[in-house]
Amino acid sequence: MRLPYLFLLLTFSALPVKGDDSALPRGGHRAKNEFTIAASDDRLLSIRPPVPPRPIFWQATTKMSRGIMLRYTRLVYNTTEHLSLHLGLSVSRWVWRQTPVFAVSALGIVRLWAFSNPNLGAYLSYSIAGPSALSTQFIGQTNLGARFIFQDMIGIGVRVGDAVAWSLEANVAHYSNGNIFPVNSGFDVPFLVSLSAAF
Repeated sequence: MRLPYLFLLLTFSALPVKGDDSALPRGGHRAKNEFTIAASDDRLLSIRPPVPPRPIFWQATTKMSRGIMLRYTRLVYNTTEHLSLHLGLSVSRWVWRQTPVFAVSALGIVRLWAFSNPNLGAYLSYSIAGPSALSTQFIGQTNLGARFIFQDMIGIGVRVGDAVAWSLEANVAHYSNGNIFPVNSGFDVPFLVSLSAAF
């Protein structure tokens, strides 16, 4: 890992947590550090879940066939019951046909909790406009407009556990440059399954 990325990771891990967590269990949405691995492979699971319409979420015609993401997030704000805010970094490798695309992203995640108790919680996760750097501007004949792009994700998840909280999450992801460049084709990761450990 290059030194600037290591510096950002250490900076995130030292951020203080704001908000009212006096009534929250440690294993609920006040777990401060979270490490996630997420994977997508349409050879095993070719689900295409529905996504909200614009401007809540976006879609592209290019769909990645498989890939993996590693992510670290840090809780920076929470309310007592229904809201938490996380900042983090992710490193991803997506594949379209035989073309790999690598992405390094900074992201903010808002989680809206349906409920959270000492051993169980359920939430909606939403992340928008995470600045990302790609390894290439082209996927086959598709011009993404630039190697600078934004990452958006939306999903649902459940969390179990106390001292270490485990989360299982289903997401869809979208990458595009938000029309800040003349060409804005973008690409999607249609279905991601992720496993997280938070403490």
